[in-house]
Amino acid sequence: MTYLEIYKKYTGDWKNGKSHGSGTFTYADGAVYVGEFDDGKVQGAGRLTFSDGKQSYTGEFADGKRDGQGAFTSSNGARIVGKWKGDKIWKGKEFSPTGKVVAFYVNGIRSK
Repeated sequence: MTYLEIYKKYTGDWKNGKSHGSGTFTYADGAVYVGEFDDGKVQGAGRLTFSDGKQSYTGEFADGKRDGQGAFTSSNGARIVGKWKGDKIWKGKEFSPTGKVVAFYVNGIRSK
């Protein structure tokens, strides 16, 4: 089933009139999320590709935010991998496009 409103689209499973299970949501800005939904919210494992099509996050989500284990890849190939909390990297490592560790994150604070 497909849900279409001006500037956004959801295709996938439904339960009680809400997105639930597996699906794809296209945001107003063109970003696309493919993954799990629960009670109308982005929840569980998925992949968010940002509107530029060059940046992405693959991992866990809670209440529509990056939360849990995941990896963000920037447009130049740099990556941030680790534990996310409330849409922010909480504990992990930042890698250059060549794979070199360039920074660490502990309690949401970046250090080199």
